[in-house]
Amino acid sequence: MRRTGHVSPNRHAHWARMALIFLLALPLTLLARAERAPLQRVTETDLAQDPTAQDVQSVRENELRFLAKTQRQLHPRPEPTWWPHQDRAGLSGIGHVASDELRRSDLIVMPNNKGSFLSGHPARREALPPELLRHAGRRGEPLDFEYHIVQLRDDLVTEPGASTPSRAGGTSQASHRPVGDRVRSLLDSKGFEVVEYVPRDAFLVKVPAASVDRLRDAEFQFSTPYGPADRVDPSVGTRPMLNPERAVADEFELVARMMPGADIAGFEQRIVELGGTVKLRETVWNRQYVAFTLRNTRLFDLMRASPEVYSVHETPEYEMLNLTTSATVEVGRFLDPREFGDFVIPFRQAGIDGGGIVTPLSSADVNFNVPGSAGTPLAYNSAHANFQVPPQYIGIADNGLTLDSPSFSHDRKNPCLGSGACAASLAATGIAHRKVEVYTRGQDVDNDGSVNDATSTGDFTTCDAIAVGGQTHGTLMASAAAGNPAGGRLGLGVLKDDIDSLDLFVSFFNDSNEKNLPLDGQAPGARIIFQDIALTPASAPPACAVNFLSDVDAGAVPAARLADMAFRRDLDPNATALHARGAKVTLFPFGNPANFDDDLTNGQGNYSGGAEGVDAFLFANRRILHVQAVGNDGANPATGAPVDPQNDPNFGPQSIQITDLATLKNGITVGSTVVDNPRASTDPGESMAAFSSKGPATLASLRVAPWSWPRVSIPMAGPAAAREASPTPTTFRSRPSYRSTTRTMRTPATKWRAL
Repeated sequence: MRRTGHVSPNRHAHWARMALIFLLALPLTLLARAERAPLQRVTETDLAQDPTAQDVQSVRENELRFLAKTQRQLHPRPEPTWWPHQDRAGLSGIGHVASDELRRSDLIVMPNNKGSFLSGHPARREALPPELLRHAGRRGEPLDFEYHIVQLRDDLVTEPGASTPSRAGGTSQASHRPVGDRVRSLLDSKGFEVVEYVPRDAFLVKVPAASVDRLRDAEFQFSTPYGPADRVDPSVGTRPMLNPERAVADEFELVARMMPGADIAGFEQRIVELGGTVKLRETVWNRQYVAFTLRNTRLFDLMRASPEVYSVHETPEYEMLNLTTSATVEVGRFLDPREFGDFVIPFRQAGIDGGGIVTPLSSADVNFNVPGSAGTPLAYNSAHANFQVPPQYIGIADNGLTLDSPSFSHDRKNPCLGSGACAASLAATGIAHRKVEVYTRGQDVDNDGSVNDATSTGDFTTCDAIAVGGQTHGTLMASAAAGNPAGGRLGLGVLKDDIDSLDLFVSFFNDSNEKNLPLDGQAPGARIIFQDIALTPASAPPACAVNFLSDVDAGAVPAARLADMAFRRDLDPNATALHARGAKVTLFPFGNPANFDDDLTNGQGNYSGGAEGVDAFLFANRRILHVQAVGNDGANPATGAPVDPQNDPNFGPQSIQITDLATLKNGITVGSTVVDNPRASTDPGESMAAFSSKGPATLASLRVAPWSWPRVSIPMAGPAAAREASPTPTTFRSRPSYRSTTRTMRTPATKWRAL
C-alpha cells in the first residue's frame, strides 16, 4: 500500500522499518489484571528455596480453572447409519502411514483428510468397496470423463544431482521439483487435464473416457479412481457441534467445492431433485462453491451422480479465539515511564500509525476535541485528496461494533452521521464519518433488505457494559487496531482512568497513578470496515451471553467475507476488484471449535474447510494481508501442560492442533506467549503460552505454523509451485503477538503493524 503526498524523511523509511518489523515479528504484549508467568513444573524444592515459585504454582492452578471455565460444550453426533456401508467404510479415512514414512517417494496423501498410504503397498486403499469409488450417470449411462489420482515414476519428477527420499525410505541422488513444462506436457500428451497436485509426486487428473486405458502406461507407477466417497470429508455427520439441534438433525448444511469447468447448474438441479435446497453460489478467484442443505441419506446418491464435485464438507461453526484485555502495549516488558520519561511505543515511533495525516485547512482538518452539538455532527470529509498521508483500511468480521464508544464515535455528541441514535443503515457511517468507513452485515452486505449470503448473519448490534466486558469482541478487536479516542488531530481527547480492585504493578501502576490514560489503538489513523456476522441474543441464552449455537457466522465460504470488505460490496454486491477504499488488511479473530475444549482432534488440520478458499482469494488479490488466530488447543486439557507435536514419538493426525481456518498458506497465523512478570529476571513474554496451538498445519504438508517456537508466515512472491493456486509462502522464524492467560486479544496488534 503506497503512501503518497509530502512525507518527512522519517516517513520515507516507514516501509523499510515495517519490513524489518515483519522479519523480526516484534511481539504484542497484553497486560492482564493479574500476574501471569509461563507454565512450568514446580517442585517442593522450588517452593522451599524460592518463595516466588509459589506464585508460579498459583498461576498454574488459576490457568487450569480458567481453561475449565472457558471450555464449551460440544454435542456428539449419532452413529452415521445414513452412510451406505457399515463401519463408516469410505466415510472415515483409511488411516495414515507411520511418521518415518512421510517422506517416501511412493507416499500418497489423499485429499479431504481421507488418509495416506504407500502406492507400493495399497492394500488399505484397495480394500474399500468398489461401489464407493465408481460414479454413475444420472440414469446409469456411461460418463464422458472420470477423475483419477495418478503417481508418476520417480525419474519423471526429479532431476539428477541432489538427494531425495526413496521408496525404501532412504535417499537417492535427485531433487523434487514443482510441476514443470515437462511433466505437464507428459500429462497433456495422455489427454489428461491436471486438477491439483497430490502429495507426493501424484496428481488429480480429469481423464476422458477415451483415454482411460492410458492410466496403465509405463510412466505411471500407480493410479486409483477419485470416487464419490473420496469427496466427502470424514467430519461430515461425525464432528461434534456447538449447536445441539444441528448435531442430531437429519438435514445437513453442506458446502461443495466444484471441479474446474463444472456444470454448476446441473449440480444444483440434482440437489433440488433429491429434495435439497441451494443456499449460495460463490466464486473465489478460479474456484466455485455451492452451499446447500440436503437430507443425510441422499448425500451419497448426490456424490455418485456428481463427478464434477471436488469435495464436500459441512458448513463450519466458529468460536471467537480472543477474549478481552485490560490494556494493550507495544513492548515485551511494560517499561516504567518514571524511568524512561514516557511510555515506550516503538511501532508508533517507527511510523506504523495507519496513516490519516490530514492536509492543514482541508475539509479533513477538523478539531474533534471540541464538545460538539447533539444532532449536528461535525462536518468532515475523508476523501484522499484531503490527506498528506491517506488513511489505510482495516477489515474486521466479528460480532458487532459499538459505534457510541469513544474509539469510534464520530464526535463527542454524535456517534454516527445524522441526528439522534445510530440508525441500522449504511448512511450512519461513510466517507464523512471520523473513523468508520462502513458498518455492514454478512447476510446483506449492501443493506438493501435482500439476502446476499443466506449462510451468514449480522444485525448491527453488539453487547457491552456488563461486568466482564460483555461480548464486545468486535469492538475490542477494532479498538486495539485503530481506535482513536484520545490523541492526534482526529482524536476526541478522551482519556480514561483505570479504577479497580487489582493493581498489577503496585508500586506505580495503581489506582492513584493510573490516571488520564490514552487508549488509542495501534494504528489510530486507519479507518474501519466492519462486517457484523453475528446475531446478538436478546433474551436467551441469556441476553448478551456467548451464543451457544455459533459465536459468529462467517458463512459457508469465509473467503466471501474478505471479498465483501476488500471489493466494497456494500457499494456493489457484484464487485470483483479491489476498491481504492476497500480493506487492505483483514482479520478473522475466530476459528473452528478448537478453543480450550477437551478434544485435541476436533476442528483442526482441515485445509478444505475454508482455508483453501481464503488462500485462493489472497493469491488472486496479493495486496491483501490477512491475519488469522491459530487456536488454543496446545495444552493437555487435564493438566495444562504444553503438548508439542514436534517431539511426539507417535506423531500422526491426532497430533495436529492448528484450527482449520489457520491452516491457510498465504496469510499470517498468530500464536501466543504469556504476559510479562516484572519480578521475573527475564521477560516471560519470550516463552510460548502452553495453550497456544502449535504446528505443523496439516499432516499432508507438514508446513509451518506456530510450533515449538512461534512462527509467523509472511506471504511473498516465489517460484511457481505444484499447487499453483496457493503457493506456499516464505516463512520466517519469529515471535507472535502476545496473549495473557486471563483476558486476551492476540491477533489485532500483529495485524495493525502491517499498516
